[in-house]
Amino acid sequence: MLNDGPICAVFRALGDPTRLWFLAALEGGEARLIELTEIFPISRATVLHHLAVLQDCGLLTTRKAGPSRLYGLRSEGFVAASRRLRHLAEWAGPPRYL
Repeated sequence: MLNDGPICAVFRALGDPTRLWFLAALEGGEARLIELTEIFPISRATVLHHLAVLQDCGLLTTRKAGPSRLYGLRSEGFVAASRRLRHLAEWAGPPRYL
């Protein structure tokens, strides 16, 4: 039996379109919190909430850089989710077409 708790958290986090915006914004590399709050038409508190959810499930890294905080993608979280999806796809067998 697989421990799907952490993976479920990843999929819940990825199920929110706003969080997908943040992930897309970070594809080019790290960004400062202020940059992320300027990009998206939502409050700073909401930005922080979404970033915390992504960080808590292992998809983001954060580090202090002077007075700022930098956020970036954490590949390990995506690798684990991808591995789980591949496992399910293999279990399901080849696609069946009508």
